[in-house]
Amino acid sequence: MAGKIKHPKSDATLFVPATEAIIKLVGQPGLSDYLHFHKHRVVSGDDLNPRKLVDEWRRANDHYHQLETAEAGMADEITSTVLPKSLHAMKRALTADRFFKETFDTLPVTIKMVELRKLVISQSSVGTAFSASLLDALGKRPTPEKLFRFCLPLDRPLAPMRVQRINDEKYVFTSDSTDFRAHNVDVILADQIRKLNSFGPVGAALVLPIGYGSNFLSAVQSEGRIVLQNGYHRAYALMSHGITHAPMIIQHVTRTDELQLAATSDVSDDPVFYFRSARPPLLKD
Repeated sequence: MAGKIKHPKSDATLFVPATEAIIKLVGQPGLSDYLHFHKHRVVSGDDLNPRKLVDEWRRANDHYHQLETAEAGMADEITSTVLPKSLHAMKRALTADRFFKETFDTLPVTIKMVELRKLVISQSSVGTAFSASLLDALGKRPTPEKLFRFCLPLDRPLAPMRVQRINDEKYVFTSDSTDFRAHNVDVILADQIRKLNSFGPVGAALVLPIGYGSNFLSAVQSEGRIVLQNGYHRAYALMSHGITHAPMIIQHVTRTDELQLAATSDVSDDPVFYFRSARPPLLKD
């Protein structure tokens, strides 16, 4: 979103980007990335003293070096437990859902109550406004059933989708949902097409579906560590709410090649850092 104001000395209209507070999840960035972030993404970042920023970064670097020693192996100590019996019926409904089946159809999967603080993370940040809205929807004292639906929803309201035609070859699809995405390209045959404007008989159509993901809280587990994959805003909101464990779908990986099927590119491109380093970035950070 952006606002607009009139330039005081001309008739020109200036577009001012809206600002949002964010929580940085991943630990210390490289020094050049840190300076770039302040210059280009922090309000009045150009006015900050770069020497002071470097001093600040250096102190943080010393702190993370201490953590690498004091908290070495913490990621391997994460706890996960079976779901309580009261949630077994909801678990059966979830695993029978077609979106669950289509999303988790390749690797072994379990659904457990997972400790949040020791989840390994790769996403860099979350927005505070969206996380706050999630907490409002969750309520102050959620029941186990409400917590399950919050983390692993089957029925949820979908944000409206808007379609704008730019020209004969270009369309723009937009939505306020953070789960909005393109799906896999597919081919449908003539008898599957119910309504299509055409100047002659159609034998088939190439389809690019636009819609939403399954939006389940999910992770990948390998060698005792669990790396959060989807649902970062919910995981952060739950932990900040004082909730220690949450129901989560876990895909089990035993080979590096399998990460390509389950993990984000950040994780699959550098598996040693996330699964072998002494102290990777954790959600508790």
